[in-house]
Amino acid sequence: MQKSKQNNIPNQNNDKTNKLTPLVSAIRKMLSSRPKPILDPQHKAKQENSTSQENSTSAPKKSILFESIEPRVLMSADPVLNVSAAISAPGEVDQYNFTVTSDIKVVFDSLTNNSNLNWSLSGPQGAVVDARSFTASDANGLAGSPAIGLTAGDYTLSVDANSGVTGAYAFKLLNLQNANGIIHDTTVTGQTIPGNESDLYKFDATAGDHFFLDVTGRSGGDVSWRLLDPSGQQVFGPTLMNSASQDIDLPNLATTGTYTLLIEGQVGATATANYAFSAKLLPADYVAPAAPTTSISWSGAAGGTGMSPPTGAPEKYRLRQTTFISDCPPVR
Repeated sequence: MQKSKQNNIPNQNNDKTNKLTPLVSAIRKMLSSRPKPILDPQHKAKQENSTSQENSTSAPKKSILFESIEPRVLMSADPVLNVSAAISAPGEVDQYNFTVTSDIKVVFDSLTNNSNLNWSLSGPQGAVVDARSFTASDANGLAGSPAIGLTAGDYTLSVDANSGVTGAYAFKLLNLQNANGIIHDTTVTGQTIPGNESDLYKFDATAGDHFFLDVTGRSGGDVSWRLLDPSGQQVFGPTLMNSASQDIDLPNLATTGTYTLLIEGQVGATATANYAFSAKLLPADYVAPAAPTTSISWSGAAGGTGMSPPTGAPEKYRLRQTTFISDCPPVR
C-alpha cells in the first residue's frame, strides 16, 4: 500500500488573516471606546416633534391660545371718556367707542377753545348729538341744559373739523352720577384745573325745599354755574360766579331727588379759578328780607327838606341819598 505523502505547506490566506486580526481588533476597540454624541434635550424634542408630525399628518394642529386681559375697570369718579388727541390731517374723523350698561346722564366738558372743531354722538337709537362745536358745548357757550340721557348700549363719539382745519383737542364726557356729593350748610372749596374744566357736585332735595347757594369765596379764572334737576332739566344758569355777591336763591324746588350743580370754566379761560360756596337749606317758614330801599330828599340852606327841590333852587341845594341794604339771608 502506498501511503500518500502529505506535504506540510502553510495556507497563504490563513496567514494573511492572522496577520490582519490584531489590526482589526485594535480598530474595533478604538471605535467602541469613542463617546456617543449627546443631543440637546430641546433639539431632541424638536426632532421627536418633527418626526411625530411627519408620522401623524392626519392629526389636527393645535390652535394658539392668547391670554385674555381683563379690561380696565373705571373708578367711580372716572369720566366716561377722557381724551386728548388731534386732527392731524384735513378730513380726518376720530371715533371713540364706549358701552353703557345702564341708563345714565352725561355732559360734554370741552377743554378746547376752537370753534372749527365739532363732535357728534350716536347710539342704539341713532344720532344723539349732531356736529356741535367745541365752543358751544358748556359754560356760557351753551344756554340750554347740557345733560344728555343715554340708555344702555354701544355708543360712538366722533370728532371732526371744518374743511381744511387741523389741530389738537381735548374733552371729557362726565357722568352726572359720579358728581361729588355735598352736604347742605357745609362749605365746599374747589379749583378749575385747567381753567376751562367743569366741576360737578350733587345734593338731595325734597320738593318745596328752599335752598340758598351762597358764594363765600372767589378768585382768578372765569366761571359760571348752573343747576340741573333730577331729570336733567335746567333750574337756573348758566350764570356768572365771579364774585361773592353772585348768590342764587332757590325758594321752592319743584322735584324730589338728586340735583346736580355744575361749576364751569369758560372754554377760553386759561387761569385757575378758586371758589368756595355752600348750599344752605333754609327753614320752611323762612321769609326773605325786603329788597334794598332808597330814600331821596333835598336839603336846603336852612336845612329844610322836601321831596323835590324848590323852584329855581340854587346850587347850594344838594341831593341827599340814603340806601338801606339788608344782607340776605340772615338765617344761618
